[in-house]
Amino acid sequence: MSFWSRNTCRRASTVLAVSLVVTSLAQAASQNARPVALSGAELQTALDSIYVSGPVVDAAADQATGALFTNSAGGGGVATFVVSASTLAGTNEIGMYDAADPSIKAPLFTGGNVAAEQALITFLLNGEIRVNFTPVATFSTPFRFGFYLNVYGASVAAGGDGDNATLDYTVYSEDSLNGGAAGAIAFQGNGLTQIKIGNLLAGSFGTSEYIFAFDDGENENANEPDFDDVVVLIEGLVALQPFCGDGTLDPGEFCDDGNNVDGDGCDANCNIEPFCGDGNLDAGEECDDGNNVDGDGCDANCNIEPFCGDGNLDAGEECDDGNNVD
Repeated sequence: MSFWSRNTCRRASTVLAVSLVVTSLAQAASQNARPVALSGAELQTALDSIYVSGPVVDAAADQATGALFTNSAGGGGVATFVVSASTLAGTNEIGMYDAADPSIKAPLFTGGNVAAEQALITFLLNGEIRVNFTPVATFSTPFRFGFYLNVYGASVAAGGDGDNATLDYTVYSEDSLNGGAAGAIAFQGNGLTQIKIGNLLAGSFGTSEYIFAFDDGENENANEPDFDDVVVLIEGLVALQPFCGDGTLDPGEFCDDGNNVDGDGCDANCNIEPFCGDGNLDAGEECDDGNNVDGDGCDANCNIEPFCGDGNLDAGEECDDGNNVD
């Protein structure tokens, strides 16, 4: 995004600040604020249902902040369906979405699934995502993605139309895409806890594995949101950490416009670039009086304006001898 042109009037610092804030809101946020307060034991019950030994996964204390992820395992991963306690279990769809364009989705489970069902995920260099060897989507950023729950058949009270054939809304792993509300809670493996899902062999809950617990928005009990509506385990993940260029203003950054390109107002290191009107005499400027106003000696493009006494015969002058002495 270009905030100004070097050859035209560049925007004032207040406009720049607003532009950067708007940009950051539009971009993906790799981290969520956690923990989310839980009002009931439903999620803990779901986690306990797969627990075998080792440290217990605490639904309240062990919530991970990761919202966006990349693949850690040689071009592939595995998704395992854990449980669904929702009345919409037969229609909800779970999958991955492109961090750069959440409308691009790769379905993993499409309703009616049971514990221990698995989906093999393959990531190709051209961005193509394959599930169980079948191409399902092409991501523009193949190594940056989140997870979603498509909700079908939601009640009118929850914002749906009750029609199982119609997509009512989508819940994302990024709170920022849910209007700031938590739609899913993630739990990262610790390498010590042993878990068992359905009829699969027990195994270690590894550090590259994440459990995602979604809430579908239906008020099915007094403890909503309970985050046990759909629970899946995904292997081969690394949570993306905040970085310059992720579109979010992180500590130590003065701006973040979602890229690492110089010359667009926010440089490749997330520092605000010099601009006409910042009060500093930057390269290419004849003057800079801290504003972008004509008629005050320094014009809106940071060029010195003609004045009586500059030695030039300007419009409206009968003479100019380079001074202002009678």
